[in-house]
Amino acid sequence: CTISISDAEVPCVSTGGRPGGRGGSSPSLEELAIERSRLLMASRAARTHTTYSIALGAYVKFCKVYGYDPQLPPNVEWVAQFISYLSFMGYAGSTIQTYISGLAFYMSSSGLKDVTKSFVITRLIEGCRRSTLRRDARHPITLSVLNRMLAYLRHVCGSHYDVLMYSAAFSVAFYGLLRVSELTVESRHRCESILQHTDVRVTGDAPHRRVELFLRKSKTDQRGNGCTISIPELGTVSCPVMAVIRYLEIRPKNGGAFFCSYGALPLTRREFGNMIKRCLTYGDMPAAMFSSHSFRIGAATTAAMAGCSDEEIQRMGRWVSSAHRRYIRLDMVK
Repeated sequence: CTISISDAEVPCVSTGGRPGGRGGSSPSLEELAIERSRLLMASRAARTHTTYSIALGAYVKFCKVYGYDPQLPPNVEWVAQFISYLSFMGYAGSTIQTYISGLAFYMSSSGLKDVTKSFVITRLIEGCRRSTLRRDARHPITLSVLNRMLAYLRHVCGSHYDVLMYSAAFSVAFYGLLRVSELTVESRHRCESILQHTDVRVTGDAPHRRVELFLRKSKTDQRGNGCTISIPELGTVSCPVMAVIRYLEIRPKNGGAFFCSYGALPLTRREFGNMIKRCLTYGDMPAAMFSSHSFRIGAATTAAMAGCSDEEIQRMGRWVSSAHRRYIRLDMVK
């Protein structure tokens, strides 16, 4: 039995325990294939399986673009072109290495020759690694990290107001894929371009409410045409709609910056970043490896892990180029 490259992933079979025997009867070839897949799944972490499936999907897409048959065994030339393709498309060297590791796993587990160990492939991967040694090393705040940070807020904030304000800010930053410059200020004397109180509204009825954010200006919208982001109610602990509703109940009724102190002072980038580090430090996580931009990085990475296409991620994050690929950091997710 072989694992078809075009399938993009090994069938998801429970790894909870060994299936019971059937007495003296021999299993069918189909049952043996299922057991083989189960054992392969059990040989690696579930997150690694997800990452390798994404890598395989990228290879299949590459084959279709250039007219190669993804069901044929990969050769050195195809893999070399795949690496060049990923590099040209803006993927980080560490991500490319992870993708090739995934491809190698599928070749080996299918009984195919692992061509990724050839001289050309190893040199290309080393070239990718060296060319991005100084790349942005900020880690992603993924959904699991976000949930932990939200739980820690009540331990590190000085007031109930701050707990609700930062809960809303963290959730909106993640689910809205916001840039830190879109919700915080560098100076409290210049806050007209960030998210304002009048730019936020909750629409619909539970459990199908949405929070709508009007972004007045952004890095890719220097003329200030503005755009609206709509985030649905999720019914989870990190639900941005519920977080915004709770925050609005106690937020000062005056206008101005949406995220502000109880005294109506706009939330600064430094305050936002410091609270992130306080939460991470409280949870014994490496705070120095994260920043206020880690929410956007984490949301893009989480979307990629969920199987979203490049086009979908680009649209969600309002990227106007392939720059979003540099935000997808599967190699940093543990």
